[in-house]
Order: sequence, then structure tokens, then C-alpha cells
Amino acid sequence: MLAGIGVLAPSLAVLLAVVVTAVVLLAGRAERRKIRSMRERVETAVAAQGGTVVRHAGSDVDRLASAVGGLIKTTEAVATRSEALVQDRDAILSTLGEGVVVVEKTGDIHLMNDAARRMLDIGGGSGMVRAPASIRRLARHISSGAALATEGFEYGRPSTWLHATVKPMDDRRALIVLHDVTANRHAAEIMKDFVADASHELKTPVAALIAASETIVSALPDEPETAATFAEHLHDEALRLAALVSDLLDLSRLEAASPAMEVVSLSRIVESEVGDRRPAFEASGITLEATLIDVDVRANAREMALAVGNLLENARAYSEGGSAVRVTLSEDEGRAVVAVADEGSGIPARDLPRIFERFYRVDTARSRRSGGTGLGLAIVKYIAERHGGGVDVESELGIGSTFRFWIPTA
Repeated sequence: MLAGIGVLAPSLAVLLAVVVTAVVLLAGRAERRKIRSMRERVETAVAAQGGTVVRHAGSDVDRLASAVGGLIKTTEAVATRSEALVQDRDAILSTLGEGVVVVEKTGDIHLMNDAARRMLDIGGGSGMVRAPASIRRLARHISSGAALATEGFEYGRPSTWLHATVKPMDDRRALIVLHDVTANRHAAEIMKDFVADASHELKTPVAALIAASETIVSALPDEPETAATFAEHLHDEALRLAALVSDLLDLSRLEAASPAMEVVSLSRIVESEVGDRRPAFEASGITLEATLIDVDVRANAREMALAVGNLLENARAYSEGGSAVRVTLSEDEGRAVVAVADEGSGIPARDLPRIFERFYRVDTARSRRSGGTGLGLAIVKYIAERHGGGVDVESELGIGSTFRFWIPTA
């Protein structure tokens, strides 16, 4: 029996070896199938990302390693392209004057450009930013089903008026385009006030003209002296109306187009305006003096003459007989400065900040008696600023006032 067992032992050993080998082979095949499946999925991913699949005669492990290497290179290339696209996107958005905001339904800001940050006063930084209440309110359009929505709202301190256009991108995000309409709104308010003021200013002389003409018609047969008095009044009001219309036309021309600039001698322009107005000053008993230097500016000659003339007329209107008006032209740090100083009654400190506003008068009754329209100083300021300069005024009650405008020298 022992001998039988001895005979069977080698056979069992061989059988055991065969079984072990079979188990190992079966396990290896399962593992290879897994590796092959992984390799195929990786190669598919590489191809989907636009990468190149390298095929060779190596083992599945070698081929998987190659595929993984290709996937790494492809994803790195995609990441590089994505980063470049993000940079291009940010560069393009940063050049836009409009604010661009992508807001989540939750109220978080996913993306915004520099203009939007300025409008909403939100600093830079990475990651999600919580949207202001006004923008979160606009986010309701994300789920409202509206294809496009527009809304205007006031924001911040000092107030900024923004116009928002909201376009849902999907059920989670919306694109909001912001326009700063503060300047347009301010311009509309100025125009509204200007039309109201102009209508009021025109109404007064027109009413006076009608009343004077009616009086003349009724008084002429029986009261020629009364008719003559009202005829003189009629003439004065007609002159005032003509001056107002002239100033309105000047303003209209100034605002209609940019001036044609050329290098001109500002001293010659000032000298000419002083000479043209000297007879009117002498008739009013006012001495007109001028101290000028030679200075050239790049400007519109007609507009410079208009500015100088308006300052001179303003000084004459508020000066008494026996006083003097002094005109100077000087140069200061690259600026040509025109100054007109009078010895009039002066301007109260409370009125100085508004003295260059349209239709603003310190002494309304005196201005109207002198034929003033309330537009002369506003025209001076407008001309100076559109030539790259500015205006200012110094005044002391009972002593007089000095008005200046300046523009850069040529």
C-alpha cells in the first residue's frame, strides 16, 4: 500500500501543479481583460480630447502606460488651451465699457468684468462673490421664463443710475449687461431745466413787448408823451429779447459741433474786443484799461472772441460810472489767462459757486435793466472747458470782482 501511495504522489503533484497553473492563468486573463478595458477607455478619452493614440506591439500594461501618458499630455494641452481661452475672454471683457455679470440663481456672481466691478463697487479677487441686493433681485429672471428683461435702478452713494439687460442662460445662470446712464440722466435733467428756464426768460420780455405795444396803440392819439415813453420801453425789451435769442443761438452753435482749432494770437483777439467795446464803456462813464502780452493759443478764434466779449459785457453791466474795468492777458505755467476786473458791488460768497450756471443772476432786477440774459458767464465757462481750460472768480462785496478764464498755450 505504501508502494501505491508512492506511485500516486508524483501524479498528484503534477495534477496540483496543473491546477495551480490553470488558476494563475485564469486570474491573469481576468486581470489582462481589466487592463485591456482600462487601456481602451483611456485611449477613447485621449481621442475624444483631440489627442493622438499611440499603438504599439507591447503588452497591455505597456500600452496602458502609453495611453495614460498620452492622456496626461492631452489634458495638459487642453488645460493650457482653456487657460488661454480664459485669458482671451477676460481681455475682451475688460475692454468693454458695459458691465458684464454672470449671476447664479443663488445670487452668487460667477463672472464679472472690470466695468461691472467699477459700477457695483466690488473689488477684485478670485472665487464666487456675493451679488449686491440689486443684482440678486435681477436674478429672479433666471427662473421666470422671460427671454429678455430690462430694468433701470439707482445704485450706491453717490447715486449711480444703471440700466440692466437680463438674459437667462439656462435654469441656473443669467447674463446681466449693465449700462451706466448717470451722465445721460444728468444731461436730460439739465436740458429739462434749461428749457424751463429759457421759456421763463423768453416769456418776460415777450409779455413786456405785448403790454408796451398795446399801451402805445391806445395812448398814441391822446397821450403822445405816454406813447413815446412806452415806445422807448418797447425798444429796450426788444433789444433784451434779441440779446437773449443771440445767446441761445451761441449756445446752440457751441453744442452742435466741435470747434475748428488753429494757432491764433490771443492778444490780438483780446485787443480787438476791447477796442470794439470801448465806446460803450465810455458812454457809460467807465474807464476800460488793458494790459496784454503776446501769447499764442491753439483755439477757435470766434469762440475766444465770444468769451472775452461776454466777460467785458458782464463787467460793464455791473460797474458804475466813474469806475474802471481792467483787462489783463498773462501766461502762467503753460496757460494763457484772461482776467477782467471791475470795481462793482461784488458778489456774495454764497452766490460764487453758482455764478457760472445758466440763467443764474446775483441781482436779477439789475441784470434785466442792463439787458443781461444770464447766459454770458455760462458761455465763457463752456468755451474755456471745451478748449481744455477752466474759469474762476474772486469777489469782495463793495470792492469788485475779477473773472478769469484760461486755456493751454500753443
